[in-house]
Amino acid sequence: MAGCIRIRMGLGLLFSVATGSTGCGAAGGGRGDRVEGQYAYGVPPYGWQAHKKELTEEEMEQAGRARARQLRDEDELSFREIAAVLEAEGVQPKRCTRWHPETVRRMLANTTDRPPTLRGRA
Repeated sequence: MAGCIRIRMGLGLLFSVATGSTGCGAAGGGRGDRVEGQYAYGVPPYGWQAHKKELTEEEMEQAGRARARQLRDEDELSFREIAAVLEAEGVQPKRCTRWHPETVRRMLANTTDRPPTLRGRA
């Protein structure tokens, strides 16, 4: 058992040396982009897409955001009701197949029509 582990560790070391990997590929990932003011934070929020490290509007998702905001402001529907209406109208969420009330709440948390700003950590 211990011999198998040593062999695997040795093979891993050999692979990392052969490929030039240091074993910490994610270390510091995106830090340079954040300093330069470019987008470097995983999946962009609903309504935007990352294109060449910049956030650009996604037209279909922007229409979904506008519809959800209209349902919330004018019809005063709950997040659960908005999710049901969006599903019935065929508006697709970004990463799953169905709308969840929490997803709707997070989408509507940004009250402006601009993408969220990139703020450095204090």
